[in-house]
Amino acid sequence: MDEDIELFRLILVYLYTEQITFVDCTEIVNDNTTHDAEAVYAIARRLQVHELQQKAAHFLKATTNLENISERTFGRFALQHEELGLWYDKFFIDHWDDLKSRRKHEFMKVFTDLRGNFEEYLRVTTKFLDMIIHRD
Repeated sequence: MDEDIELFRLILVYLYTEQITFVDCTEIVNDNTTHDAEAVYAIARRLQVHELQQKAAHFLKATTNLENISERTFGRFALQHEELGLWYDKFFIDHWDDLKSRRKHEFMKVFTDLRGNFEEYLRVTTKFLDMIIHRD
């Protein structure tokens, strides 16, 4: 709840100042800084603040890498926000050879984190199999 209020405050500050800073870590630099670009994207989309939505999308794309793409591709955010989800899917497939050879741990962590949640495990496994089968 407090986190949601803080994000809304951040967006109100953005609407007033047109300034926001996204960071990749948990260190908050100033009142206009957040590490939760996904949440800002979701709120901006709901409020139809297109410029802020695009800024958050740009940050998410710019910070996508082999270490975080598996989590981003198969996460709930990608499922709920198809436009970014499709971008993540393409990045994942384009880098699949590197992921399976150099980043197995990050990829497998997605599946091990879902132990005990059969419904999510089934969703993620089905998505992964579909992506791999249709990757060409």
